[in-house]
Amino acid sequence: MPDDSATTIRPEIINYYTHDYDEAARFATRTASAASMLEFVRIQELLRLWLPTPPATILDIGGGPGAHARWLKDDGYTVRLIDPVTRHVDQARALGIDASLGDACHLDEPDHSYDAVLLLGPLYHLTERADRVQALQEAVRTARPNAPVAVAAMNRYSHFLDQAVKHSLTSTAVLSATTDTMHTGEYDQPGLGFTTSYFHTVNELRDELATAGLSTVSLYGTEGPGYWILKTIEKASKVHISRDSAEFASALAAARLADTQQDVLVMTAHLLAITTALPEGPKR
Repeated sequence: MPDDSATTIRPEIINYYTHDYDEAARFATRTASAASMLEFVRIQELLRLWLPTPPATILDIGGGPGAHARWLKDDGYTVRLIDPVTRHVDQARALGIDASLGDACHLDEPDHSYDAVLLLGPLYHLTERADRVQALQEAVRTARPNAPVAVAAMNRYSHFLDQAVKHSLTSTAVLSATTDTMHTGEYDQPGLGFTTSYFHTVNELRDELATAGLSTVSLYGTEGPGYWILKTIEKASKVHISRDSAEFASALAAARLADTQQDVLVMTAHLLAITTALPEGPKR
């Protein structure tokens, strides 16, 4: 079994998720913000549109502490989770999930062995294009022919919108870092509250998917434009909005409506691409 230091992920990212941020709390029912729950609900409903009927096998690459693996397991799927962070693997195992340490760019999994493959986190923190394409190729390699492959990326302009909601753009340091991220996609300012990351444009994500052999893609704006309204309300009120509220229902409806209008993809926080592996995908 590999250790944390053996991954493509940079050490400050491992440290961030080990000591500075509890990813498991992001989608926890009692503590999650409405904005985070909107992301969770949308990924759940979009995956259910594409996944084969259970029972089926799913490889969850970079699955973190198991937020999605847990409901997939409850739905009747056999889920294998791979993540580079020991803390996440331990948290996933505590939920009864088959989880192991691993690197999205160098998977120790057989060719064409899963009925569906998820890559919902690794592209966030792979700052080199070659690494991102390699991770995508590994996802394709492990998928059976014509199996769905779901890939998430952070939208290039979401960092700018997030800082605007937080009123942080009045800070010279934040404004400078945000401007750099908008131009290059790279975020490398750990002292400003996040860790080393990469933010995609829509065209860039499509290009990387095509390079990896995934050219017929359905692309969704995961949270849609209502995400920013939820974040703004929660920041102003300092109270989490309920999933049963009219505000949440409206934001969810807006996200679904935005799926039919590709021009508004840039108004979301995350992009979700879903496609199918080619019949003759790459092999190790």
